[in-house]
Amino acid sequence: MKKHMVMALIISILLLSVFSNKETFKIEKDDEVVINPFMGFAPPAEGGPYVQPHSLVYANFSWKDLEPEKGFYDFEKIEEKYQFDYWKKNNKRLIFRIVLDYPGKVGHKDIPEWLYNEIDQDGTWYEHEWGSGFSPNYDNPKLIDYHKKLIEALAKRYNEDPYISFVELGSLGHWGEWHTLQQDGIQIPFPKLPVVEIYVKHYIENFTNKILLMRRPHQIAMDNKMGFYNDMFGRLDHTVQEFHSWVKNGYKFWLTGENHPPMPDAWRTAPIGGEFAPTRNWGDYFSSTAISSVMEQLELTHVSWLGPSSPANYSPSGEHQNAINRFLSKMGYHFRLTEARYQKAAKAGSKFSLEMKWENSGVAPFYFDWPLEISLANQDGKIVHKEKGAADIREWLPGEHSIKEVISIPRNLKKGVYEVNVAILDPDKEEPAIYLEMKGKRDDLRYKVGEINVK
Repeated sequence: MKKHMVMALIISILLLSVFSNKETFKIEKDDEVVINPFMGFAPPAEGGPYVQPHSLVYANFSWKDLEPEKGFYDFEKIEEKYQFDYWKKNNKRLIFRIVLDYPGKVGHKDIPEWLYNEIDQDGTWYEHEWGSGFSPNYDNPKLIDYHKKLIEALAKRYNEDPYISFVELGSLGHWGEWHTLQQDGIQIPFPKLPVVEIYVKHYIENFTNKILLMRRPHQIAMDNKMGFYNDMFGRLDHTVQEFHSWVKNGYKFWLTGENHPPMPDAWRTAPIGGEFAPTRNWGDYFSSTAISSVMEQLELTHVSWLGPSSPANYSPSGEHQNAINRFLSKMGYHFRLTEARYQKAAKAGSKFSLEMKWENSGVAPFYFDWPLEISLANQDGKIVHKEKGAADIREWLPGEHSIKEVISIPRNLKKGVYEVNVAILDPDKEEPAIYLEMKGKRDDLRYKVGEINVK
């Protein structure tokens, strides 16, 4: 009897050893340049195709195009002009901004003729070396009322559209950039905060399912966790001395004398976008003498995407491609699993703990609630079990992150050796959608971590 008890104890100890013995898997880094959703270059949506990889496109919607007749919103024309079907087919997402005044040819305007007449031509015609046009009086009550209706119609159309990634708050100022000319003999008024916030609330109240971005910090932006766009990226004076200083320290707006708060942590919860400052030579930003300054600006301002002005059509065989690759490999988020630890064997119907170390080597987090998936694949590569983890990848700021997931093994899973895989899913498609910078990539965008023996 005693002999049998000893044998049973030995067997129990051996089984416990088998099922509790954990193994650590080190995952090799993959240095290939990857372009993932919601990051990288965002070239003009009306152009393309582009030779550089990208996941985003950008469009300025003029009010004149959107509502050519009072109450008639010509979405079909807009979507044709900016090639919605083409970009959706190619899995590109759109960023847009509403523009009421885009400097261009003398005598043109960007609000519809009917609105121009409704507001009794209230505004300022201007001619300047930057361009010419008509700046409406943003204080005009009729303009404000019709703007509200415009944003309501836009949100009804696009608020739930997964292919619309971000909405920039334009509407005010030249190019929708929240400033008006008050120089060179031209004095165009800019609205004070009470009016500005009315325009902002039109967006907040209607685009409830979109991340909103503003040109500069405002209290209302802080209260609603908005991001920013910097339309002069690459220029040290504009990006560091102005934009970064506004965000870090707050500022007094030079057109109205109003004070605005700092928002140094805004990038943690909403993206920083924008575009490169105008240039005719991408060597201005990507030459051997310029790239260090551009990389410093990238890290300092935590940029996720840039466009429409970007080198999206720069020849991949050009002399600056290596610098562009270096830039793309840092912009936005860049995830990889560096280490995984779990028991080498487990019983069907049991659970096993998967301890992981992840790294984000980019300059920004991922801003959407996309789930981490853990899956098991048989020796033929077929996924036989998958489940979503508890990790919130929005919390993966630049740096290292340790997480633990507990995985349930189905009771009916056959004995054998299975691959353990990880992936990040697009919740709209329930499919893996993010390239990880690690070896082990499968054709379905899942990544092999190691193996487990199911007993």
